[in-house]
Amino acid sequence: MNQTEAYKSAYSCKHMSEKALWVEAGRIADNPKVSLRISELKAQIAKKRLWTRELSVNILGSIATNRGAKDGDRIAAVKELNSMHGFNTVVDLESYVMPVRIVREVVDGSKVSINNPPG
Repeated sequence: MNQTEAYKSAYSCKHMSEKALWVEAGRIADNPKVSLRISELKAQIAKKRLWTRELSVNILGSIATNRGAKDGDRIAAVKELNSMHGFNTVVDLESYVMPVRIVREVVDGSKVSINNPPG
């Protein structure tokens, strides 16, 4: 629901133009107490969405690991979990940087690693 729709649901505004509704809704939303309440409600909605995601992961995980479930259901649950966590994205191997460990040989024949310097 946007500000104008919220204003319409809270006040009688049959004879107001759309522009007047928009102006009044904005004025009320700018009130510090109203703005604080809007922020609180948005935070509550965000918290519920996180909980719903967590619940989804738990349910899909229980389906995926349930040996009594149909194979197709288990596979579908794993695919959905992979999608939710971004495991289906393509990895560009051309730009992948392989970790390298540098070892150099000193004149006397002993090896020295930069990870484990002598000393």
